[in-house]
Amino acid sequence: MKERKYRQVVLVGLLLVYLSIVIGAIISQTENLGGRSINVIPFSNNGSFSNGFEWLENIFLFLPLGYILTGLYSGSRQLWVILLRAFWVSLSIEFIQFILAKGTADIDDLITASIGSGLGVGGFLLLTTFFRQKNYQIMTSLVLVLSLGLYLTFSHIIHQTSFGAFTAEAQSEIENNQDWELLLVNQSHPIPKNYEVTLKKLSNGQMIDQRIYSPLQKMFDAARKEGVYPIVVSGYRSAKEQQKILDEKKSAYLAEGYSEKQAKEKAEQWVAVPGTSEHQLGIAVDINEDKFHSSSTEVYNWLKQHAHKFGFINRYPVDKTAITGVINEPWHYRYVGIDAATKISAQGLCLEEYVLG
Repeated sequence: MKERKYRQVVLVGLLLVYLSIVIGAIISQTENLGGRSINVIPFSNNGSFSNGFEWLENIFLFLPLGYILTGLYSGSRQLWVILLRAFWVSLSIEFIQFILAKGTADIDDLITASIGSGLGVGGFLLLTTFFRQKNYQIMTSLVLVLSLGLYLTFSHIIHQTSFGAFTAEAQSEIENNQDWELLLVNQSHPIPKNYEVTLKKLSNGQMIDQRIYSPLQKMFDAARKEGVYPIVVSGYRSAKEQQKILDEKKSAYLAEGYSEKQAKEKAEQWVAVPGTSEHQLGIAVDINEDKFHSSSTEVYNWLKQHAHKFGFINRYPVDKTAITGVINEPWHYRYVGIDAATKISAQGLCLEEYVLG
């Protein structure tokens, strides 16, 4: 009896810590996001259910969360009871986000948290079963899995909380130093009101900041010498142009039968809200193949290997989606200067990590 009470106290304590971090993450980030939804329950892949490896990662993340949320109900061994309770607890957490984040929440979080909670309590039951059988090998393996999940869960959430706490200060320092090459623009860091750009037109009509014209030209010349022919398909965009692209994307989702809210959320996963797009800086370009001499794969592979030598980085790598908040875009390259690009490439970082780290 004493052991059960002790375990309940530990579980309640862990749950309170988790909830406090979750609420802190919501409050610290939604102020600058205009009410846009964030994944306060760790979830990657932007709601996509197609990537098996990221789903495996999610299972690790949710195992300890499931133990925390449903451990109090471990007396029940009926799976449907466990899953039902897990669903209601997960729904409660999403409701907290819905209230604090001004009417936004993620159905993918609800689904995955429910599944993870069921897996978590299932892991707990297996652990206790093997403990009674004194099967210490399997028990040790389960403990290691739960420990890994616990580490990933809390490090992910703590990162979200601290991320919103010091980015504004770092961004202010960059603006004061007028380090335009490293100006961070994303969902929580809009373009400074006093930002100005002098544009230069490319041969195909696209516009870019004149300061990156020379390094961009050198990079394209080097690629062509190796039989790879890239072109800029999108350069500078005004706020009006950015809004038009966003509206067109939203209209496309509405035509597919999505609701107004769903269409808006899905469109913003692909197109940045005006004021938060790097294209408005003029130092970011979308690069693709010329459709005659090269394939997109050849262009993307060449850029991945050589772009940093000319001061450009792939702004939204596939493994940094959880940090950048943007899906994988192998075509989007941003000028940061040769020194920064070389370090970012060598260390496998994204711009957020390099600027704020």
